Amino acid sequence: MLYDANDLLRLVKRSTKDVVNTTYPTDVMFGIVESVSPLKVYVEQRFHLTGDQLIVPKHLTDYDVEVVLYNENTKITIKNALKTSDKVVLIRQHGGQKFFIADKVV
Repeated sequence: MLYDANDLLRLVKRSTKDVVNTTYPTDVMFGIVESVSPLKVYVEQRFHLTGDQLIVPKHLTDYDVEVVLYNENTKITIKNALKTSDKVVLIRQHGGQKFFIADKVV
């Protein structure tokens, strides 16, 4: 069977689309924090994520920062840890095994 250029292009496009659809590319999802210790997030009313599946960035934790206040170095604690019922936006890692919690949402 002979293919012309348009047939070949359609075949390549279809094959590429099939590969992308089967490899779970990066995706944005939304969830709700169900518990903080251990951390458990319920994603889009479909499934739960826990522990090693979740990547939590520093800005969504409680952490210390050194600042200069009135010409003196002062250590302050930023209290921004996730809490139960926080709504979060997640980015699914390519392959679907890990989820990065990008931020809280309103």
